[in-house]
Amino acid sequence: MTQYTPKQAFSVQTTCNSSNFAQTITHLLKPLGLERPPADLVEPINIKIWEEGLKSTYAERAHMQGVFNTTSRGFGQFFENWDIILTPITGLPTPLLGTTESLTISDNPSVYDWFENLWRNFAYTPLSNQCGIPGISLPMAKQENGLPLGFHSQTRQAYDGLLLQLAAQIERALEGNWNDGRRPGVHVAQGT
Repeated sequence: MTQYTPKQAFSVQTTCNSSNFAQTITHLLKPLGLERPPADLVEPINIKIWEEGLKSTYAERAHMQGVFNTTSRGFGQFFENWDIILTPITGLPTPLLGTTESLTISDNPSVYDWFENLWRNFAYTPLSNQCGIPGISLPMAKQENGLPLGFHSQTRQAYDGLLLQLAAQIERALEGNWNDGRRPGVHVAQGT
C-alpha cells in the first residue's frame, strides 16, 4: 500500500478545502447575481482561497480522494492494534491574541503559505475529518504562559462512544474542572 507523508496529506487537504470552498461560495453567489465575492464584505484570504479553488482539476480531486482513502485505510490498520490516538489539540502553542497567520483576516499573499501556517498549528484535528473517524478535543488546563492547553483523541470509525466514555472518565478525574476550572463568559451549563 502506498504511504503518504503528513505533508502530502495536508497538501490534498488544502486542495479539498479550497475546491469545496469555491463550489460552496459560487453556489451562494449565483442567486445574488454576483460573479465574485464582494471585496468589501469578504476577507481577502477567503477571496484568494475561492479563486484558487476554482482552478482545481478533476485529476487533483481524484488524487486528493486517493490520498484520503489510503490515509483512512492506514488509520483503520492502526486501530486494529490500538484503541485511541492522543495528541495535543494544536501542533504549536496556543497563538497569542492578535496573531493572524491562521485567521481569515491574514494579509498573507499566498493561499498555500496561509494553509501551511494553518496546518502547522492545527496538525492533528483535520485528520479526523480527512479520514472520517471520530475525534474529540478536550480543554484540560493552561500553559505556563496562561494560554489554554487541551488534547485531542481519535478512534476507529463508529466508536464515538469510546471517546465520550474517555471524556466522561477525565471529567470525573478533574471533578468537572475543565480548562483548569475557568469557565468562559459564554457557555452552556447543565441545569441552566
